[in-house]
Amino acid sequence: MEEISYAYIDAIAAICGYAAVVTHRFLDHAGIDVGIKVPGEMFDCLAPTIDAQVKCTSRDVIREGEIRYSLDSRNYNRLVHQNPTAPQILIVVLVPKSIDSWVLHGKKKDRISTIIKASAYWQSIKGRKQTNQNSKTVKIPIQQRLTSKSLADLMRRAAEKKL
Repeated sequence: MEEISYAYIDAIAAICGYAAVVTHRFLDHAGIDVGIKVPGEMFDCLAPTIDAQVKCTSRDVIREGEIRYSLDSRNYNRLVHQNPTAPQILIVVLVPKSIDSWVLHGKKKDRISTIIKASAYWQSIKGRKQTNQNSKTVKIPIQQRLTSKSLADLMRRAAEKKL
């Protein structure tokens, strides 16, 4: 599941001209799975970056217009930190239950296609209260879908120090 979620994020970032880099295990232990970076300048900011904790699930986590994802307290408490070096977001990737449905290959006339059957949603929880429970459920409105357009907006906000 991790690898399909990274491939999905990489594809979205590539459309924007950004680099999505899966982090080394040391950063993974720090709660950062993927760094998304602009290879250049944006709004007077050199190489703005967004760090992401990435989760992937095939469970039915949509309730009343929200993705409800339970994070362990360690990951939750890192994402709510008041002063991260780069903005941090949670990305939850939803995939079908059957692994055979994750990637579809087709051919129509002379066109060959490959479709990733997934969708991703993002949430910033910076500044929320830390938890001392074992886990904490994060709610993500389904309108906060991670697309090339929403990622470009997130990166603009990161470059402007507004994320």
